[in-house]
Amino acid sequence: MASYLVMIGPPGAGKGTQASRLAEKLGLVHVSTGDTFRENIRNGTELGIRVRMLLESGKLVPDELTIALVRDRLQQPECRRGAVLDGFPRTSAQAVALDAILAEQGLCVNVASYIGLDDNPDPSICCNRPFSINNCEEHAYWEISQSSVVAITTAVP
Repeated sequence: MASYLVMIGPPGAGKGTQASRLAEKLGLVHVSTGDTFRENIRNGTELGIRVRMLLESGKLVPDELTIALVRDRLQQPECRRGAVLDGFPRTSAQAVALDAILAEQGLCVNVASYIGLDDNPDPSICCNRPFSINNCEEHAYWEISQSSVVAITTAVP
């Protein structure tokens, strides 16, 4: 059975770092929306061209385009066993779409993990990327099952 994990949290909290570690440990694909955008732009896909035009004009990528890119990514053969999503969903519309994308295959999000920062985060974290948060795994409880389980991790830089 495929497993889908979602990493949620503010910029600079370490979602990408932890998503990459989890994906490697669990043998799943790490799906980053930023990486997906860049890959599609680099490959000159129709969706990538639309993303590039928006970004070059200083606009945000709208939900419908982001959803289309993630849908396409999740339909790739390497994602059949599941994925750890980083940077998606960011909005309610994206969350509803993710549920629908997975439901089409009889699947669902198995774990949603919130990674937060303390009340006074170190601003250098966002400026000195990439970074890692030491021992973050010790503060998380992960359970992958048929039902949705929420694992809450608070990462203090």
